[in-house]
Amino acid sequence: HRDYWISCLVNPSAGREWEWGGDRFEAAAIPRSILVVGGGPAGLEAARVAAERDHSVTLVEAGEQLGGQWRLAGMQPSRGQILEHLLWYRHELERLGVDVRTNTRFSAEDVVAHGASAVVLATGSAPSRSGFQHAIPEWDVLPGSEAAALSIQDVIAGAKPAGRRVLLLDDLNDWRGAGTATLLAEAGYSVTLVTSAAVVAGQLAMADADGPLRKRYARAGGKWMTSTVVVDWNGGRARLRSTLTDEESHEDFDSLVVASLPDPVRELHDDVIASGVEVHQVGDCIAARKAIMAIYEGRKLGMTL
Repeated sequence: HRDYWISCLVNPSAGREWEWGGDRFEAAAIPRSILVVGGGPAGLEAARVAAERDHSVTLVEAGEQLGGQWRLAGMQPSRGQILEHLLWYRHELERLGVDVRTNTRFSAEDVVAHGASAVVLATGSAPSRSGFQHAIPEWDVLPGSEAAALSIQDVIAGAKPAGRRVLLLDDLNDWRGAGTATLLAEAGYSVTLVTSAAVVAGQLAMADADGPLRKRYARAGGKWMTSTVVVDWNGGRARLRSTLTDEESHEDFDSLVVASLPDPVRELHDDVIASGVEVHQVGDCIAARKAIMAIYEGRKLGMTL
């Protein structure tokens, strides 16, 4: 009804059979050595497809496990299939002989010294704690939040908000904010989700996942305030403003957790480019988006290397 083709989150060939010939790969005319920096969904897919095409692939990941923020997403309520997807990637890379190195952080010098004929930068994005809100675009940072806020990624990774009363500022309106709010509510926190959107988790409506998630959050005792922005965070006191009436109110909380677009990690790009190495970028290091775009870009690049 929205007049675009149907595709698949984890298999971008679905819906593109006329263009890509399905989920099949032709061997490269000249096999090369490929270095992939970053083990999130974009890097994993680029490495897998390049290896399917008979390239010799090395993937380095700074963290202990593959997946990046995609793994964190799989730790939210009702999203365990993401972890199964990452396990599938691990098995596929083993089958294809990809040299996977976790706990390995490469500098630009390391990238050049590796000697690959092509480098794929899939360094992803870093959590934002700025409290930026699209409904107040003139503010880059929520006043008072600079040193106080946790990101949703911090929380999913195990950080504990101080106290019991948590304000979750959701500027994403999808699984990331509402799912983390549900995780906290089910852990016993008193959570209030504040969003400038008209409805919580509205971005999930097309998948029919919004209603069940709101119901689960409500059953865990979660509260929400829609069409609302946070205009100040002062030592645990939040000043709130309705985007409909401009009426302001104050509420006290113990902790602030923000769900904002992450910041692209691009530190390696300029230095590697300057070295003369063939470099490609995929995923969130270009711009922070969703997993479906990261996997699509990884697939598309892997087919052209």
